[in-house]
Amino acid sequence: MKAGIFTRQGVIDCYEVDMPEKKQSEVLIRTLRASICGSDLHVGYCGWGVDDFPLPPGFPGHESVCEVVDGEGTNYVENQLVLAVPIIPDARSFSEYQVIPESQLIKIGDSISMNEMLMAQQLGTVIFALRKLPDLSGQSVVIIGQGSAGLFHTFMCKRLNADKIISIDPIALRCKISKELGADIVINSKEEYANKEIMEITQGLGSDIVIDAVGSVDTLNQSIQIAKPDGNILLFGLPTTETRVSFDWSTMFKKSLSIKAIHGSQHEKGLPDFKLACELIESKEIDVSNFVTHVFELEDIQKAFDLVENKQDGVIKAAIRFD
Repeated sequence: MKAGIFTRQGVIDCYEVDMPEKKQSEVLIRTLRASICGSDLHVGYCGWGVDDFPLPPGFPGHESVCEVVDGEGTNYVENQLVLAVPIIPDARSFSEYQVIPESQLIKIGDSISMNEMLMAQQLGTVIFALRKLPDLSGQSVVIIGQGSAGLFHTFMCKRLNADKIISIDPIALRCKISKELGADIVINSKEEYANKEIMEITQGLGSDIVIDAVGSVDTLNQSIQIAKPDGNILLFGLPTTETRVSFDWSTMFKKSLSIKAIHGSQHEKGLPDFKLACELIESKEIDVSNFVTHVFELEDIQKAFDLVENKQDGVIKAAIRFD
């Protein structure tokens, strides 16, 4: 079978590799469509969590719609469509075939396009993350970054009755979709000084809640600067580095801020947040039809990653086609 392999930092290509072997309670699935998550960039391009290259075939891809090839000994049968929700160390979505425990699969229908159902994996992680915050009703929320994860936060914060949602992104198309998904105020950070705008909007107080959907040192410190005293910060974006970084400890301390990092949504028994994500997409409560802006063949996976890394051509989400 073919699989994308990061042979060194920032370099991924397509190779022929051995088929994975199915074990008891595992399901052999064929990948139909996979998408690139921002965390994949932090792993493959920044080396976060990596001891050495090359990485395993298909890793760290973890967003994929697949069909069952062999579900013997499980509750899955041949040709069933599924959303794969792998534990990240076992993620292999950039390969033609995967083996995954049946507990990490969700049955899906065929009434929604694969590009749309792909989005359920990341939406599920956002639902998981927001459950870690206090009640959003009546709260002001700033969301830094309006890639797909940030857009999902915008939608869910609106659904959870946040009072004022302010989103920040430098790409015009993302800003437009953010407004459509519920942002009350959208700041194009390429044209405006976001921190100043936010302090003016909040009458100098800062935001009750700040969500960092990017995961950079700059956005970490920006979150501290624009949060309200006694406010909450949600760190959703995977870090870009494992080295110690410059951190505005003094401001955080003076403001008595609460900071929560999010990791491990795939470990929750029964995957309830991912199932809700599937329901929201299948029912069209959220329209994700314009999230996947670019589709590539597996042989062009390097081009796909470079596009997402450099935020070129208005990209929101890039998908890899196997079907």
